[in-house]
Amino acid sequence: MREPPRSVILASGSPRRACLLEEAGYRIRVEPAHVSESWPEDGTAESTVIGLATRKAEAVRRRFPDAAVLGADTEVFLAGHRIGKPSSREEAARMLGGLSGREHEVWTGVALVVDGRRYTAADSALVRFRPLTEREIEMYLQHANYLDKAGAYGIQEEGRDLVVAYSGRLDTIIGLSMNIVEMLWARWEAQTA
Repeated sequence: MREPPRSVILASGSPRRACLLEEAGYRIRVEPAHVSESWPEDGTAESTVIGLATRKAEAVRRRFPDAAVLGADTEVFLAGHRIGKPSSREEAARMLGGLSGREHEVWTGVALVVDGRRYTAADSALVRFRPLTEREIEMYLQHANYLDKAGAYGIQEEGRDLVVAYSGRLDTIIGLSMNIVEMLWARWEAQTA
């Protein structure tokens, strides 16, 4: 049986995703995709994150056709609506206010493109925020890096103080479901054995 390659191009500039891959023993090269993250609103959460992860992986694969490329996308959904990443401090404050005291879904999609084949899957988790005052939101925004984060928070950073509970995998919430990465490599391996 052929061993899956453990060298991959990560189609993302996310240091969190790079760290998760390195901790799992992957040799990575970071090549952000720089693609639009807009997506039709009428799709499911799962189809949105898989579609965006695939868009990112394919964009980088075109530049490096012989490499294994991994794309990922993480989105926050509140009451079934994608809330995206904030483009300003004011938008981040509105997002956090909307999440305050409520439960939301975090979906992460993963796409692996290798040897001309594409493998995709997604995972979700539920996160509940504690009730937040306007002052608490303001204090959070003064200290947190929120602009590159879906929902304006990162659970592995200052955002952990906003969360009272979650169910599901922490790495899904952080931005790269390593169980899915391993499953996709196993699919590739099974087809090339």
